[in-house]
Amino acid sequence: PSNASAPSSSSKTVPQFGLNWTPNDQNLIYASAGEGFRAGGGNVPITLNSSGCQDELARLGRPTGYNGDNLWSYTVGDKSRLADGRLLLDGSVYHINWDNIISAIQLPLCATHIAYNLGDAKSDGFDVSVNMLPTANWRLGLSLGYTDARYTSTTEIFGGVVSRSGDAISDISPWNVMVQIQYQHQ
Repeated sequence: PSNASAPSSSSKTVPQFGLNWTPNDQNLIYASAGEGFRAGGGNVPITLNSSGCQDELARLGRPTGYNGDNLWSYTVGDKSRLADGRLLLDGSVYHINWDNIISAIQLPLCATHIAYNLGDAKSDGFDVSVNMLPTANWRLGLSLGYTDARYTSTTEIFGGVVSRSGDAISDISPWNVMVQIQYQHQ
């Protein structure tokens, strides 16, 4: 048993800003900017007392917790209703600056992983969707999104690079596609 503790307390006001413009009844053009925040926290105590595990923990500074991460996102987009509302077109582009990313890192000699801060990243992308109501019973939709998320700093752990500036963030898929076909009996 371990009596280790990792006290953590977080409180943050995150501003959000938005502008909407409706040039007519069919179009909404918008821009937004906002900050996001995830609180830091504590890791589960590692009780494996092998020398290898203890050496790994010592090289990391024996972290009992991790700091919060935050981001700023900026979006510009358009929402249009055409053909008497039977055709909906949406599209946006965005940019995100992400600082102090919380991620899991493996500790092989401890047979576990911990949360750790891995530096900074940026993400740029777009999304487009088309939804149609060709009849009263059918709804058809197609959504397409692209994300280019890359580290903007390099982090080394145990003498090896775990995130390199310019590398893609591995758990973010660059392309997302969704097709929707819905029939509703009336």
